[in-house]
Amino acid sequence: MYKVRHIRSDKIEDIINGSPYVFVVEINDPISLSRVPPSDWAEADTYDCTVIKSLKGDISVGYDYWGVYFANTVFTGEQHIVAVERLEEGSNMFRFTSKNSLFRMEQLEEIMAIIG
Repeated sequence: MYKVRHIRSDKIEDIINGSPYVFVVEINDPISLSRVPPSDWAEADTYDCTVIKSLKGDISVGYDYWGVYFANTVFTGEQHIVAVERLEEGSNMFRFTSKNSLFRMEQLEEIMAIIG
């Protein structure tokens, strides 16, 4: 059975170190968009995403997957860093390891230093 992780810490080091995968992704076309204002955190948008750099984990550049994000936090054409885990062992679906697993590209050097 696959053990699901959920990192409760807000510290970037804990999130990066506790996540089995860390990717730089490009946000592609939306699959499903919520119809609520950005203040409603419970709603989610789903996008087709492409891994453009694998910082941690064994995922190849060019790997496509569906990413689920809090509503209105990412948009087509953007690049972000994500800390994720497989939904279940062997799955090609991923989920965030914490509520703070979405990072800005400006944080790349800091994240690379944590990974080592």
